[in-house]
Amino acid sequence: MSIQRVALVLVASFWAGGGAFASDGNMKAGPRCGGSTGGVCFTFAPGGTTQTLSSIKYDAPSAGTVAVTVNGTMQCGNNNGVESNAAGVVDLAAQIVKDDDAPLSDGPGGSRYPMRLVPTGLPTTASVLYSNAVNLAATRIFSVKRGKNVFNYKITPLRVDTNAFCTLFNTGLQVIFSPK
Repeated sequence: MSIQRVALVLVASFWAGGGAFASDGNMKAGPRCGGSTGGVCFTFAPGGTTQTLSSIKYDAPSAGTVAVTVNGTMQCGNNNGVESNAAGVVDLAAQIVKDDDAPLSDGPGGSRYPMRLVPTGLPTTASVLYSNAVNLAATRIFSVKRGKNVFNYKITPLRVDTNAFCTLFNTGLQVIFSPK
């Protein structure tokens, strides 16, 4: 069954007044990070290491395929604070992975977020600080066996210059299951 067909069945099930489809284990949303901290999940700064930003455990009712989706946002900036050409660089690699796998930006569903950030003090008359907003939406398809499966959304900093940072907000994983 295709993911599109699963979505159609879900909509039809709720339209008909039933919730059986959602309760039989075919779709699950994990907890969103940042709920107790005003939406802030984590901030990458110079010297950071790989972080697991969201995790979901899914018990597949049978062998099949899952579409694992991540949603969240990231805001990056450069707190240099002086008017100069001291642009900062942030370069992050991200991927939805199974178990403890390392994230690969060039792997299936992987992402790379390189950016050159103007210092927040340019120009000194600006009333709005400069930053880059990033949508973290990504999907990855996995084959699964019946039983417990763990999926993680991980980000590795490849480069974060002095005074540069990226803060992640409200990031969470969702799973949609399709049997074989």
